[in-house]
Amino acid sequence: MPHSRQSVALFAALFALAACGADEPAGPLTLDALPALTATEEARWGDADDPALGFTFITSVDLDRDGNVYVFEASVPEIRVYDPSGARIGTIGRRGEGPGEFSGPARFEVMGDSIWTFESSGTRMTLFDREGEVLSTGVAERVQVMLPNAIGTMLPREPDAEGLFIGWFSRLSSSRESSGVEPTDALPWPLVRFRADGSVADTLGWLPKPPPRMWRPPSEAPPGIEVLSIGERPFMVPRANILLPEWIMLGTERIEVVAPAPTGPDATVALTRITLEGDTVYESSLALPSMRYTAAMLDSLALDAAATGGFGMRIGGPAPEAVDNVDEVAARLRAEMDFPEFVTPLNYSRVGEDDSVWMRLHGDDGAGNAVWVIMEGDGRFRGRLALPPRVEPRWMSGDTVWAAATDDLDIPWLVRYRLSGDG
Repeated sequence: MPHSRQSVALFAALFALAACGADEPAGPLTLDALPALTATEEARWGDADDPALGFTFITSVDLDRDGNVYVFEASVPEIRVYDPSGARIGTIGRRGEGPGEFSGPARFEVMGDSIWTFESSGTRMTLFDREGEVLSTGVAERVQVMLPNAIGTMLPREPDAEGLFIGWFSRLSSSRESSGVEPTDALPWPLVRFRADGSVADTLGWLPKPPPRMWRPPSEAPPGIEVLSIGERPFMVPRANILLPEWIMLGTERIEVVAPAPTGPDATVALTRITLEGDTVYESSLALPSMRYTAAMLDSLALDAAATGGFGMRIGGPAPEAVDNVDEVAARLRAEMDFPEFVTPLNYSRVGEDDSVWMRLHGDDGAGNAVWVIMEGDGRFRGRLALPPRVEPRWMSGDTVWAAATDDLDIPWLVRYRLSGDG
């Protein structure tokens, strides 16, 4: 759901002013210094036997003002609607290519009495009412900006308080022809808004440069994708998971997450929230432990790439063709892998409805649980949380978390947790 950020920015500014009163600048917090939080399971929805009642692949979750829960089940694909008790009360969309249909996973958000969806594969925007009737539909206009040897495209990402849809850099296409743009040129990026029919409404302002996950100068760019042809079949060579720096978008604002590549057992992650006008809302940093890549970890990555081709999960498409000589392929891939000594501590992040940032770290807590660091919307670190490794938070606000949890039989469930602790 869209929500106002004015109060968050004001509180964060006051918090920053108060922090300036210290005599000496404090170093970054450490992971061990953060309060330990606990997640208590309150509800578990799904079914192990009936696909109509259970789940296969939960991609996103949202709630309406009555507490009804909307779940995108990507395998169908459709949005399933449940009342607060867990009873299924409706379905929105179905598989297909026409109005009100989905050909694959889609973004969605509840907006008052409407549900907005955007399917990036076909760039179709659709507004449904809460009963699943189509109110409007259209194909999003593509806003393209030239980059050095590439074209960047803005597509709708989230609704705002005015009923328009904020766009974001969502696609990068390589260009064999020269664009006339050099890596040393200034590369401002427009932040546009779309109407519900997909047409461009206006330009809110300009970002100083493209987000680093999409484009960086050659001097800062990570190694490119390397593909080996083995037995007339392509296999992607695994590479280190280098996600930083990255931008986390919050409406028209962004959180820039920066961390140098770790060269020792510790690394500091810095997070800075910046307005569209370039003003800093908060600056926070956290010292995180780094672990070494082990031979077993690298062997496992090579074996997984050999079995799947290394091209990731395929939703709604055929499973990858089985590999007969998987050990031989894994050995070939392993010989081509070039990894640094240390793992970047931050694995990936998610944003909550309350502008909180949930950061999953690499490694575990020593007991097999994934470690999450939660930062509040005002830039203060709330605490650290251990969750089972196959629990993925999908909707977070305050003490409430809705997550996709996969059990030991590979059956996904929708689980509601309640957070507690000293954070």
